[in-house]
Amino acid sequence: MISLGSHLHSSNPLDLSSLPDDQTALSIRNLNLYYDTNQVLFNITMRIPKGKVTAFIGPSGCGKSTLLRCINRMNDLVEGTRVSGEIILQGQNIYAPEVEVPVLRRRIGMVFQRPNPFPKSIYENVIYGLRLQRIKDRRILDEALENALRSAALWNEVKDRLHESAFGLSSGQQQRLVIARAIAIEPEILLLDEPTSALDPISTLTIEELINDLKRKYTVLIVTHNMQQSARVSDLTAFFNQGKLVEYADTDTLFTTPKSKQTEDYITGRYG
Repeated sequence: MISLGSHLHSSNPLDLSSLPDDQTALSIRNLNLYYDTNQVLFNITMRIPKGKVTAFIGPSGCGKSTLLRCINRMNDLVEGTRVSGEIILQGQNIYAPEVEVPVLRRRIGMVFQRPNPFPKSIYENVIYGLRLQRIKDRRILDEALENALRSAALWNEVKDRLHESAFGLSSGQQQRLVIARAIAIEPEILLLDEPTSALDPISTLTIEELINDLKRKYTVLIVTHNMQQSARVSDLTAFFNQGKLVEYADTDTLFTTPKSKQTEDYITGRYG
């Protein structure tokens, strides 16, 4: 199977089916998603534990990024999208009519495949979300900026150039800047959609080490095409195929003794 490298997982696997509410960051129940008449996700039910890294793996087009985008309602931006089922965050269905989507997206931050800094200074990129909240106190902004950049392992590299353009950073630094921007508003959950696929191996390693640090403060969900990456950074792994959740378990178990033949075929490279 996949070598788990030096990543240390819990020796006591979580029982995901009976995870208590106070240990659950998100509870996804019977989630279906359609683009017009085309169904893309089929009856997804899973509990995401707090303070862990959960990886979504599976072949291209299997629905893993679509599911990730459901969790902060990014799919609302796609015309013809229809969702049924529930995603429960602290007792509330995020698809309930009274939910304010901008507020939800402050609670659930997202980082995309390619770094997307704004055409602004490093400083203004990081505090962008705080400006949207109309926070003007310079001391608060400065403190949030430094905390976010330190959390994103970027402070020492940029502290003397905060007012320079973010476009002057390398792609790896830009991706860490975008992570800093996402965590400056202190979300509860951080969604990472293939955050290293556009990066070189050294930048990838830096981001992977960062993910391991971030789970001390946030619940992290990562979509990755790279199974070795999932094995290195995640505590739990969910395998998807053709819009369905095939298997979901702690990472050690899924990679070493998968229950499903589909999972075994995928992680041993027989398809996908």
